[in-house]
Amino acid sequence: MFLKLHILSCLDLMIDDFSLQYAELGDAEQGILQWSLIQATLNQASNRLEGSFLISFTAIVAGFDTLSADLIGSTEMLDHVEHCSGEASWLLQPLLMIISKGLLLTYILLRAAGISHKCERTKHFINSLLTPLSEDSSYLDTGRSYLVRYIDDSAAGFCIQGGRITFFAVMKLFYGMCALTFAIVTQAYSS
Repeated sequence: MFLKLHILSCLDLMIDDFSLQYAELGDAEQGILQWSLIQATLNQASNRLEGSFLISFTAIVAGFDTLSADLIGSTEMLDHVEHCSGEASWLLQPLLMIISKGLLLTYILLRAAGISHKCERTKHFINSLLTPLSEDSSYLDTGRSYLVRYIDDSAAGFCIQGGRITFFAVMKLFYGMCALTFAIVTQAYSS
């Protein structure tokens, strides 16, 4: 998980470096070449990490399913454990471990969504830069407008299975995990 976080931090820095270099130099042709490199790097990183994200998510869902099956399917085991120990604390340790992995995955997905959002904001940043006005030029820069259009058309971002990771998608996943956790805990203490 921490390797994914490190890779996402590097991708984040690449986008920041692109914006900084364009702000300093203002070269649209070089900006197009650099953005193509960033887009290719984002695609490669997304493709390489895609399997790891899917395995992590599947492991978390399988853990929730196993706990739910143990809890719902075997009420006599739950009654037997409560008679022996007096509480259902056997559920908390695996549930906390699964929740901690789920929260870490959610944080990493939020960082990936931040990269997608930063790619979206980069075109606005570049468009907001004003070139110094000289006697024979105007504020309208065709090279910069072409670069902004190129960034917009590239739709760069962090993708998993062809879908772009957004804050909205990550929050929906987080709310689903919270609802599932609440249902498991409620079922455990109501039995």
